[in-house]
Amino acid sequence: MFALHIVSLVVCLALAAVIVTMLILGIVSSFSPSKWFCRVMGWHREPNEQGFDGVSLNGCCPRCGKHVLLDSQGNWF
Repeated sequence: MFALHIVSLVVCLALAAVIVTMLILGIVSSFSPSKWFCRVMGWHREPNEQGFDGVSLNGCCPRCGKHVLLDSQGNWF
């Protein structure tokens, strides 16, 4: 009887370890530090193809895909 409880406990712990590992791998793989710079800090990369709409240079950030504009300091926002 006691051995059955030990086996059940080991199986439950192994299953919990697998679930926790899968969750950690899912969180880590979805976190991209480079995209974090775009989303949180607003630091975009210079577009590969730039356009001019008559007022400002614009393009698409190659890292996050957002439409960006060039400001007077030379930064893309």
